[in-house]
Amino acid sequence: MIANQLPPFSVRSDPKTITLNQTTLLSRIRESRITDRTPVKKLKPVVTVGQSTFARRGDFSVITGQRKAGKTTVLQFVVATALLEDIPLELDTLQIRTDYCRGSDVIYVDTEGSKEDTQDFIKGVKSIIGMSEQPANLHTYHWREFTAKECREGMDILFSEHPNAHLWIIDGIADLVSKPNDEEESNQTVRWIMSMAGKLDTCIILVIHENPTKAGQESKLRGHLGSELERKASGAVGIEKDRQRGEHYIKSRFLRKSADFEPIAFRFDPHTNRPTHRILTASERAQLQDRNRVRIGELMVLRTKCYRSKTRLTERELKESIKHNQNTTTGKDAERALCNRNLQALLKYNLIREEQTIEGSVYLLTDIEGGAIDFKIGQSDE
Repeated sequence: MIANQLPPFSVRSDPKTITLNQTTLLSRIRESRITDRTPVKKLKPVVTVGQSTFARRGDFSVITGQRKAGKTTVLQFVVATALLEDIPLELDTLQIRTDYCRGSDVIYVDTEGSKEDTQDFIKGVKSIIGMSEQPANLHTYHWREFTAKECREGMDILFSEHPNAHLWIIDGIADLVSKPNDEEESNQTVRWIMSMAGKLDTCIILVIHENPTKAGQESKLRGHLGSELERKASGAVGIEKDRQRGEHYIKSRFLRKSADFEPIAFRFDPHTNRPTHRILTASERAQLQDRNRVRIGELMVLRTKCYRSKTRLTERELKESIKHNQNTTTGKDAERALCNRNLQALLKYNLIREEQTIEGSVYLLTDIEGGAIDFKIGQSDE
């Protein structure tokens, strides 16, 4: 057999018993096979934050934060810089830059705010780009009164109406599901978003709230939907506000294809009411990082208990071990949700690494630099 050539694809089932749906699936399975020589189109960066790639064409990314954290401000700069071919030197974009849309549509769907809020969003974008009228290719929609079913169906219609859109923002993805804690509905919604981003070869940014947490705890996105979004997203950025200092921070939760950026601080000028970027000192950056140290310490203890003498675990093994060693919870749903949060946190802080194998996901123990710890010859898993 020629090197790198795949063996013939075979099916064990009797061809006479294969249904039409199975035949279609079989065809898709054959088309899905990839080798090291398969021509694969690389996903083009669309939105960068602090020189790091946050969102890509053909995929979706997530912006998170609690109420009044500053998410709207960040979204305005994402949209505004997409509409600007050249960024004026005097314009402070908070280190946010979206690839120029070149006249293609930019879509913003607001499912949470009032009509006044949606209109204020447009005014903010116009102010940033220095235009008195809303650009014709900026399409904004207000769906606060829509049901979850109407929001979902409405997005399907919009995807058909704007097949060549450059950028999509859904400000309130949780409003597209009836129950954000419903595992099946959440998984289907995330799969649908991934599918549409790929089919339309576009960039989709979703906004979802964080639940309030205690000091030192890892912030949690809303419901199972939030956990699944963070697991599948190309990148996730969190917006925080220090209410005592009146300052906001843009922080990297994780970036799948780029290095994390340093926290970006901004506050509003009381005279112009415009956000201005402030460069953090080394001690301030260290202080922001210290907020995660308690959580990382807890995760390292959990990791040690889960892996013991092993350096790799299957997904099933790891989840069972996390459930056994994590803090106790009331009810199976709460136990599973906490397990998923802990697993995602272990991945986020590079305490473990995920690899795909024929049998499924395998999670490798990592060293202090994030590299996978390899098995030594003769090492036992027992």
